[in-house]
Amino acid sequence: MLAIAVTYKAKPGKREEALRAARICSGKTRCEAGNVDYTFYAGIDDDRTFFLFEHWESREALDAHLKAPHLAEFRAALKDLLEAPADIRIYEVSAFKNGL
Repeated sequence: MLAIAVTYKAKPGKREEALRAARICSGKTRCEAGNVDYTFYAGIDDDRTFFLFEHWESREALDAHLKAPHLAEFRAALKDLLEAPADIRIYEVSAFKNGL
């Protein structure tokens, strides 16, 4: 399993456009085989900061996602919407448990 944490910061005045792009990508990604979770969160201290948490069953599922047309569209949209490149962190997960 893989968990991916991504932090984005939208340019001033681009928050709503970034949210629209995220909603479109999220809806399509959640339907992909091997996707366990794909959720965007908006920052509470800075409304231009977004956090994306992804959870994939396998590297193969993630690789298929990375080739998906809707992800290419999302990345293209982000080029004009983000203040800086996204910070992407990939974690290999040996087990997933609910709760502490």
